[in-house]
Amino acid sequence: MPAEEKTVLKERRKWSFRSLKAILERQSQNFRVIMAWHIAAGLLGGLAGSYLGMYPYNLGATLTEVGYLTSINALSACLPALLGGALAQKYGRKRLILWIWPSYVFFYIIMALAPSWHFIILAYLIYSIAYAGDPALGSLYADSLDQDTRAEAISLDSTISGILSLIMPPIGGFLIEYFGGIRNPNSLRPFYGLYAAFHAMTLLYFWKCLRDDGFYENDKGLWKTIESLGSIFKEGRLRRYLIFTVLASLTSGLSAPFVTIYIFSELGASPTFIGLMASLSTGLTYLALNLGALWSDRIGRKVPMGLGYLFSASALMILSLAKDTALLIPYYIASAMTAIGGAASSALIQEYVPQDLRSRYFGTNEAIMLLCLAAGPTIGGVIYASYGARALFWLQAFLQGFLILPYFFLAIPETRKPKERHPARFLRRPRIPSWLVLHPKTHH
Repeated sequence: MPAEEKTVLKERRKWSFRSLKAILERQSQNFRVIMAWHIAAGLLGGLAGSYLGMYPYNLGATLTEVGYLTSINALSACLPALLGGALAQKYGRKRLILWIWPSYVFFYIIMALAPSWHFIILAYLIYSIAYAGDPALGSLYADSLDQDTRAEAISLDSTISGILSLIMPPIGGFLIEYFGGIRNPNSLRPFYGLYAAFHAMTLLYFWKCLRDDGFYENDKGLWKTIESLGSIFKEGRLRRYLIFTVLASLTSGLSAPFVTIYIFSELGASPTFIGLMASLSTGLTYLALNLGALWSDRIGRKVPMGLGYLFSASALMILSLAKDTALLIPYYIASAMTAIGGAASSALIQEYVPQDLRSRYFGTNEAIMLLCLAAGPTIGGVIYASYGARALFWLQAFLQGFLILPYFFLAIPETRKPKERHPARFLRRPRIPSWLVLHPKTHH
């Protein structure tokens, strides 16, 4: 073995056995602040994340109307998401986060008190404001990481918060059955109230503990700052990846709001059973994520990402074949395995985007993704209502396998350079945990 490769292996062993305390001490205060928030959020949010998709349906919305609601949610968030990066550079990241955070609180309060599904429209419009803070929080998190140990720190953060949330979905399922069952909207309202209180406390926590010493373009007018977003489209590689975002978001939005409805209303699954499956899936997700990260560092980013899309298409096909809950076990396993490409995708984005463009790119990418996701649920709702859920799942699986994958492998180049250590576990940016967010997301 060449001496250079032996040095790399020794260095990796050194990182592998670094004490957790030493890793934490090397990060800035912001990392520890956000990590503590992730842990608390994982514990609370895991209670109901697998069940909240039933709420609009329980309040009387039809399948088509559920699709409309999801589209409204995504469409209303496009402008705030687009402006978020520019606003963060103009006014400061912490300040922007504190400005938008009350929208989370009001969103969950309205959801908890909604007497019919029509009130969810107002809740989504208020919630859309929160998207403006996404790039700011992600940028603060990225800047809080020590350069030499950022991979280990991110892995530590995601693993601890994920492991602690494993036990929560079955507990949430038991509570829902105790409160009246999955088809009773009153059994879900307490969770929205809990999340409203949690976000109110988070606002005070961030105000007191977050620090922001970043550089801001205070000499620019707001419109000039917004115009600077055009620099994103001057980068050829970024344009190609934005096209990939368009294609992936259009297809993933088709079934996003309907999988939960299908599992509970057509397959007759119980909340406790789904809670157990969610715990299994979460555990396998973190295993697949870390294995995919190691694999990505050895062979490159594209193969794990492609494999993730194949697992996603397979999960959809399994779900389309399900006639009862028996096939939900392989469905949840396949869905968890889609995470094998997650770390590679995060690393690829980091390697694509120049550091000075990250805030603006994340906001632009988020806005484009939401705009595309706004179209998918409406189309998916019509397909579901007209031809059934199985036709919808087969269509999405076909598009992922024969449209997304070919474009990705042909248009997006490999970014991993040989003999260089790229931390694939350095995730693109932290998001509000998916179980606390009701914007469209893929079935996994």
